[in-house]
Amino acid sequence: MDSAAPPEQIEVAVRVRQRLDNEQQLAWYRANRAAMAECTTQPRLDPTSFASEQPR
Repeated sequence: MDSAAPPEQIEVAVRVRQRLDNEQQLAWYRANRAAMAECTTQPRLDPTSFASEQPR
């Protein structure tokens, strides 16, 4: 089955899955989901900024 997602989006997803544990992935998702729901916050797509964050 082929993916309909552009290669750039797949690369981001792969980096998030490789570099973050489950709690960090959830923090990444929640932060970016919130950013996509409004226009004043830039998404934080780079997973390295979440690697040192503690779960909330």
